[in-house]
Amino acid sequence: MSPIESLYYAVGELAYVVASVDGQIKEVERKKFHDIVAAELKHDEYY
Repeated sequence: MSPIESLYYAVGELAYVVASVDGQIKEVERKKFHDIVAAELKHDEYY
């Protein structure tokens, strides 16, 4: 698996865990999750 595929897989796993806690991802959780992932991708260490 390439580094970017590993990243996508891990992001999917995290989203699943967040949703499995209460059955859905709330808007506040979705926004925070997005912000964290976007901030990390700005480092350009995954390409």
